[in-house]
Amino acid sequence: MGNGAIHLLINSLKGGGAEVLNLNLHKKLPTGKLFLLEEKNDFEQNGTEQIEYLKKDERFKSSLLRYLKTPFLAKTMAQKLEENSKVVVSLPRAMMVAYFLKKYFKKKSSVIYWCHYDPNLLPSNSFFRKIYLTVFKEIYSVSDGVIVNSRKARADFAKLFKIDITKIKSIYNHFDIESIVQKSAQSLSEELQSQTKNPYLIAVGRLDKVKRVHLLIDVFNEVQKKNDNLHFLIIGEGEERKSLELQIERLGLGDKIHLLGFRKNPFQLIANSVALIFASEQEGFGNVIVEGLACSTPVLAADIDNGPREILAPKTPEAFRTGKPEFAEYGVLLPTFHKEKDNQTIINQWVETIEETISKKELLEQYRKSGIERANAFDSKILHPQFMNFINSIN
Repeated sequence: MGNGAIHLLINSLKGGGAEVLNLNLHKKLPTGKLFLLEEKNDFEQNGTEQIEYLKKDERFKSSLLRYLKTPFLAKTMAQKLEENSKVVVSLPRAMMVAYFLKKYFKKKSSVIYWCHYDPNLLPSNSFFRKIYLTVFKEIYSVSDGVIVNSRKARADFAKLFKIDITKIKSIYNHFDIESIVQKSAQSLSEELQSQTKNPYLIAVGRLDKVKRVHLLIDVFNEVQKKNDNLHFLIIGEGEERKSLELQIERLGLGDKIHLLGFRKNPFQLIANSVALIFASEQEGFGNVIVEGLACSTPVLAADIDNGPREILAPKTPEAFRTGKPEFAEYGVLLPTFHKEKDNQTIINQWVETIEETISKKELLEQYRKSGIERANAFDSKILHPQFMNFINSIN
């Protein structure tokens, strides 16, 4: 490797938005490698990528053991790097590896943390919250720079982890908009054509509790009562799949709700949908919102921190959170669901707003036209130079 090469480090390429962003960024780096903690990969490569696995076995399946292994992975990685390398690091476990790398093995290397998560989601237990904050303050203390993907996140990271705010750069996640548009125009397979004969809503993401797909199913259950031919497509895999299957069966919606699993090209399905709905409890940014806009698809999203408001209503204060449906400039923002309280009132708001939105052809067309316009603001042609300028500014 040449002097000053820029490398990437992430847990794996197993699904997820951060993984896609890292793979896309790696393709733009002429000399650097993409280091993975584990040999898990959901994405196609073209053969030109330089991917290096730090661990190829699966002996350490528990989360605790995987974290305890991080110093040894740091030592392995140090043997593969020159002293003055720059390493851009995503996700907490990889950040811990980078901490040991910088602290003990490659002190002259530069470590830049690329943060894809909401810093405010702390452990609820006060004892564990204190430990978490102490550990991550120490991890961030060795960083040479931090990249976050929203303006609000910049202030939140600085406050929570006592980081010098001048070391933090806010750069939105960036996308190959042209590629998304091209993939969205591809013809559907015969199998998918049979599943998309009816108009449908779509949700995309991991099937875990944080994504709140179960609540979207409850919402759809009410919406479909007045829209008998409407279906709901769900793209993604995860630990909640079995639970969601049981919920769908219990509601008698097996012929209207389709769990399609992970799709390498979800964009053709997004582009053909009536609207994309997004209800996550938390996100680092909400990549699928931008992808929906790029597919010229109307988006209805929960107004959570870090992403939705800055994407769909960029002229409004980023810290504001709506308590009622808001028909914003580039999409619809809705109240976020409660974590432990009864959500029936919010479910009703979602139902009424979806029904109103999909019934108004002019509104749908307005959002389709404005969506691609807004998506272009997140094009890698615009944001990648900002990203690289910040990394290159770090000595």
